[in-house]
Amino acid sequence: MDDARRWLVGLAVTLAGCSSASAPTLDGTWQYQESNVEARGVTFTSDGAYVGSSLVLTGPASGEASVEKGTFQTSGNQIKFTPTETSCAVSSDPPYVLNYTLTSTTLELSSSSGVTVYTLDTAAAGNFSLSTGCFEPDAGTFSPMPLAPIP
Repeated sequence: MDDARRWLVGLAVTLAGCSSASAPTLDGTWQYQESNVEARGVTFTSDGAYVGSSLVLTGPASGEASVEKGTFQTSGNQIKFTPTETSCAVSSDPPYVLNYTLTSTTLELSSSSGVTVYTLDTAAAGNFSLSTGCFEPDAGTFSPMPLAPIP
């Protein structure tokens, strides 16, 4: 599985949102903290949109992130992600499906490569400077790039 796909798996796990009185819902922001400086997150909205990111902190109130936007659909225990924009230059990014399990506070996303457990982000937003772009894992660098439509 390539780095972009692993990032998407992480993103998908982050997508489940806040809970309601009767049943949990994906709506909201989900996060998975990989280390003290690395995290993944995904926000789902009730209109079927999502925004996912892989973030590296560069300071107390700053960071760099690869970002993906798109639409999602659920069916049974699966989420289908259809990317429409990305901060990494790609020639194509086809839809992908992940299995999920949702509670009021956790979202588990799984694929053949494993399971990632995200927690519901309930923290208040603060001042934060974010640079979007693409992580180059082979080079160990970050290339700033704007969010752009996927061709």
